[in-house]
Amino acid sequence: MIEQDYLMRRIMALFAAIRRSWERELKHDDPLDSSEQLEMALGQAVDFDSGLLLSLAPESFASMVQVSGTDQRLVAFMLRSLALASRLRAEGNDGAGSALRLQQAQALAAFYGVPDEDWAIDDAALEGLCREMDETGAVGE
Repeated sequence: MIEQDYLMRRIMALFAAIRRSWERELKHDDPLDSSEQLEMALGQAVDFDSGLLLSLAPESFASMVQVSGTDQRLVAFMLRSLALASRLRAEGNDGAGSALRLQQAQALAAFYGVPDEDWAIDDAALEGLCREMDETGAVGE
């Protein structure tokens, strides 16, 4: 039970970071700062230094996440975080950073067998995720 509560706190913290970054994007706020804040939250969610973790090559990134025993439910939010960070970096004219985040997401999704449509970050998908989290207060099983 304690492990489940800990996992839910990590998921909810990462979800909150996703939401803040997306809302800042909708307001046309600084996309690179939004990406950096989201990436920092991602590192905290998996108990890694975000600078080190997110500097890894895509396959190494996925291996580190897997070796750490990260729960599949947290991985789903990590994928969304990486995809949104990629989008934000693209908006902030950081093409190399955007490409790396997307490649890290793709490697992680492949490692965990998560289909692309399960970690979509278009506005409709993010709005639906926010609505679900608001209604349930937790991640749907």
